[in-house]
Amino acid sequence: SLTDVRFPSMESIYKFIQAIFHVERLSHECAILCLAYIERMMRNSHVKLRPNTWRRIVLGALILASKVWEDKAVWNVDFLAVFPAMTVKDLGRLEAKFLNLLKFSVGLKAS
Repeated sequence: SLTDVRFPSMESIYKFIQAIFHVERLSHECAILCLAYIERMMRNSHVKLRPNTWRRIVLGALILASKVWEDKAVWNVDFLAVFPAMTVKDLGRLEAKFLNLLKFSVGLKAS
C-alpha cells in the first residue's frame, strides 16, 4: 500500500541525480534549472513529489533542463544509457507531460 512506501534518503536522491549527471555530462546549471522546473510544476499543477513519483519528475525536469540549457544537442535517446528499461517513446511522453504541467513555460530569469 502507499502507506508502506517511504521517501528516499538524501543519499539515494543524490546518487540517482549524480548518476544522470555523470553519464550525461550535464552542467551544474542544469541542476538549478531542474529544481526551478520542479518548483514551477508543483506550483502550476496538483502534482506533488511522492515516493513513487519523484524519480520520473526529476528525470522529466532534467531532460527539459538539458535541452533548454546545454549548447550541444540533447536527445531523449541519450538518457537511455542511464535508464535502459525505458524507451525513447517513454521519455518523449514524460517530457511532453512535464511540458504540459509547466504550461510550456520554460523560460527562467538569470537571477
